[in-house]
Amino acid sequence: MDTTCFTSIAFQETGGFIPRPQTNRHRSRSKTDDRFIVSTSLRNRHLTGVNVQQELRRVRGVAVSQWTIRRRLKKANLTPKRPARGPKLTAAYRQARLQFSHKNLNWTIEQWSSILFTDESRMCLHGNNRRDRVYRRPGPREKKPEEKKLRFLQCCFAETVSYSGGSGMMCAGISYERKTELVFVPGVGWRRGLTTQKYVEDILLDHVVPYARYIGEDFVLMHGNAWCHTASVTRQFLEEVEIKPMMWPALSPDLNPIEHL
Repeated sequence: MDTTCFTSIAFQETGGFIPRPQTNRHRSRSKTDDRFIVSTSLRNRHLTGVNVQQELRRVRGVAVSQWTIRRRLKKANLTPKRPARGPKLTAAYRQARLQFSHKNLNWTIEQWSSILFTDESRMCLHGNNRRDRVYRRPGPREKKPEEKKLRFLQCCFAETVSYSGGSGMMCAGISYERKTELVFVPGVGWRRGLTTQKYVEDILLDHVVPYARYIGEDFVLMHGNAWCHTASVTRQFLEEVEIKPMMWPALSPDLNPIEHL
């Protein structure tokens, strides 16, 4: 439509070409609502924008869109991120970790150097940690039919293998000055776990016992709380070879320095 039409109408109404006063768009929420949105998200960091939207509507009776919620959170420097992962700790587990920390707080280097920290890890041939990313143009949300197929292009496709293509169990140990060899435990894979018999024969007898003789009488073994570590057969074998296991709090892999390796 020709703009001269609007100009002539404005001239007839106002008698000139001065623009008429316009009303700005009013905010659909107050500063109190903005503080409520931010404080609600800070009280529970796992709430989504929809959850905060529902909470605002339930408590204050204010109805806004979820995109408004996200904009207010972004203005407060609150953006969604991947949460850090860790084991679920009950009150008893936390108390045990605290007692362990107080007990070993004043240990010397000589005491820590006599401990062998061991751990087992399963290695998959085609493992997937769900962190793979591919850069492409957004396809499924586009209106053009030719762009909807971009997701399934060969260059944007990640192939998978059933059961991760097989797996194997590896074991190793570290101390203050030395480390053991990397041990491959045969017969342990995706379907078969590490049994007590294999742990005693292939790991303790062949690698831990010779290492204990190298350290001396003060040798202490730290091998976690897996069921093959705490079984009666394992405890009986350690008593026979006079190896003292270290009492370790449950669900505390973060306290084991070998986890960083």
